[in-house]
Amino acid sequence: DGGRDEAMKATLEALEAERAKESPDLAKTKDLMAKRAATMAMGEFIRFKFIIDIKPILTPEQAKKWMDLRKKMEERMKGGRPGGAPGQGGEGRPPRKEGKPAGE
Repeated sequence: DGGRDEAMKATLEALEAERAKESPDLAKTKDLMAKRAATMAMGEFIRFKFIIDIKPILTPEQAKKWMDLRKKMEERMKGGRPGGAPGQGGEGRPPRKEGKPAGE
């Protein structure tokens, strides 16, 4: 959902701002990380609940097609996105150059 995406973006920006400070506020950083984890967990829960809710209303043919599509998507995701995080199918981003902010 767009609201969750915006909240995640704002949280990540706030984390980057703390990281860039000479003396980051560790309590604030911890709170931001907890907020990010909670947002990610809610997204995972919504996806899980959708699967639970949709199964009983599908015909056997629809269920098979849906499972086949999910398997194809999972296989595609195993390849990861370029620069994706390790463990999520990617090889990870290259290390940052010293003194350079992300994206430069």
